[in-house]
Amino acid sequence: MGREQNMLTKKSLLKAVRKEQRKLPVNIELKNLLCCSNEEFIYHAFKFVLNREPDPIGKHFYLSKLRKGELTKEDIIILLRYSNEGKKAGVKIIGLKKSILLNKNLYKFKLKRFTEKLKSAMFSLTHFCHHKTTTKLTGLSPKEYAEFEEHFRGKEEEIKIKFKIYSPVVSDVLKKFEIELIKAVDLGCGRGEWLEILEEHGVSALGVEINDFFLNRIKDNNLNAVKADIFNFLKKTKNDTFHIITAFHVIEHIDINLRVKFLREVLRVLKKDGICILETPNPRNIFVGSGDFYRDPSHITPFFPDTLQFIGKTIGFSDSTSFFIEKDGLVEIDKYPFDSLENYISVSRDFAWIGKKNRIRV
Repeated sequence: MGREQNMLTKKSLLKAVRKEQRKLPVNIELKNLLCCSNEEFIYHAFKFVLNREPDPIGKHFYLSKLRKGELTKEDIIILLRYSNEGKKAGVKIIGLKKSILLNKNLYKFKLKRFTEKLKSAMFSLTHFCHHKTTTKLTGLSPKEYAEFEEHFRGKEEEIKIKFKIYSPVVSDVLKKFEIELIKAVDLGCGRGEWLEILEEHGVSALGVEINDFFLNRIKDNNLNAVKADIFNFLKKTKNDTFHIITAFHVIEHIDINLRVKFLREVLRVLKKDGICILETPNPRNIFVGSGDFYRDPSHITPFFPDTLQFIGKTIGFSDSTSFFIEKDGLVEIDKYPFDSLENYISVSRDFAWIGKKNRIRV
């Protein structure tokens, strides 16, 4: 008898709770909700608009947006009321006018989220368009583009001779590490001339290339290379991996909106005390900047040496220096006056940028 009475009491209690829940007001004064403190507001907003307590994720999301000023209390009420759950509850909020003036907050929030998704999609699309092989952009086959490059850039032996100017830079790195432990990568390695130079220094380097014709030539020369988009390669590479990172005549093929991202990725995968060498056409040379740069239809825009130097320093390279490439060696760009037309004619047609990632010493 006592047990039956106890069960009846629980049933009655549950019935009473449900009855009280049904008594929750279906009409709410908006001003009564807005006067609460932030946490109280979130609680009451969920309670009265959705007829339930806020879940932890919802509470954190709206409270964070409220504190950051990204949403007002009115915005949150609108978002809750016109969510799928809010529409089912159908609570009428007195003072909440379903007008364009008030609902613009809801639309603004939705538009912001849509814009963020659109930017992400556009970034992916831009990456897709500008980081496929250059032969796709020009309509040339991999072999045809290789012939194009050889015709305008020069033969392999000529390029190897030009690359010798970087030997002192490589030698400085070799002094800091055991040579058999050094990891080097050449992004957009092309025909593999720089890989051969590093081999001559005793460094076994990896090339990254997307042109199949170039890759076959590299394989025939017993050099090491992988077929990959440089951004995908960097993305999959762990922090502090390479002692030497190079990219010769690559950055001018990268969309201007992605160049800083490229440099940040290089900095991330570069080891402490490591170096990065970039080489690109020099727009300070009047013949290059006014015409020769655009001979290759896969070039996008030139990168000015002082701009690259400034950006490298800004994003965190401990040393970021651009050099003009003279017969006697690399000359820092600040030492070139550019106070006469002759300077713009005689300055090197390419320039080099060297970024260093120094070890943090306490």
